[in-house]
Amino acid sequence: MRLDRQPDGSLVIRENPVVLRGILICLGATVLAAVALQEPRDDGRLFLGVLGSLVPFAGAALLERVHFEFDVARRRLRWRRRNLFRALSGELPFAQISDVELRVRQERDTDVSRRRTTPTYCVALRTDAGDLRLSDRRYADERKPSEIAQAIRAVLGMPSRAPVEDGIEQLRARRPSRP
Repeated sequence: MRLDRQPDGSLVIRENPVVLRGILICLGATVLAAVALQEPRDDGRLFLGVLGSLVPFAGAALLERVHFEFDVARRRLRWRRRNLFRALSGELPFAQISDVELRVRQERDTDVSRRRTTPTYCVALRTDAGDLRLSDRRYADERKPSEIAQAIRAVLGMPSRAPVEDGIEQLRARRPSRP
């Protein structure tokens, strides 16, 4: 994520994973080419190779471009999140943002022999309509998400806060109640 501070005090937060998207597309094309050029021709391997090449292509298509603009003069947030299959956007006044959270979740290591967890971080806004995450990506390094959360809090006039653990109790508390 990239944080841009405007001369008028507004904030623009962007994420456009062009390099990662390019790597995934190249990987999918490489797998597809390797399978298509195999000798002798084996239809079963060709089918599995084509299916295997779809995984990185799908990953590239699902990567989101994110744009959040905190307009200080108008005291409004304009936001947009989109990938190849969906586009979400909206606008809301600062008064409808009740909190800015730096959320931390413990991710289990895939290596079972180590059995350790690694914290990952994301920034979310609590609004009157529900939670709004700035990105679907989670970051292993706390510094950038923390800087972004603190900058948003400063623009909104909120005090600093520590990261919020994404535990079961917190997730349950954030879930809207059903009638």
